[in-house]
Amino acid sequence: MVDNRERLQGVVPERMAEAAPNYSQPSHDFTLQAVMELQKSVGKLEATLDNVAQKIDDQKNEVKGVCTRLDAVDKTLNRTIGGAVVSAILIVAASSVVWWLIGDTVVNMRDQMISAPVVIKSPVVDNVSPKKK
Repeated sequence: MVDNRERLQGVVPERMAEAAPNYSQPSHDFTLQAVMELQKSVGKLEATLDNVAQKIDDQKNEVKGVCTRLDAVDKTLNRTIGGAVVSAILIVAASSVVWWLIGDTVVNMRDQMISAPVVIKSPVVDNVSPKKK
């Protein structure tokens, strides 16, 4: 045990403290300042979120407008395609009716032209002599 006392002689204080040490503790000013800074940051975040929400609403309305215009273009395109199909059918039907009415006449005229002999007439020239002066 003597060895332990010699070893601890410079470590253990020889007398006790007369008053409690004065350790500085943070006051309420630091906590209040931190709360104020947090409130300021939360306010900025709320403003930013409100701005983002407004921009999202604006984009949603813009997308709705674009969708409405695309629907109108789609309807116009479908009407145009439908009109083209109906026109093609009507043209084919009208051509069939016209051929049914005059087709035999056209075929007969063609056959007559093919079977008819080719006659080439030369122009008649008067035998008039040029006038002499």
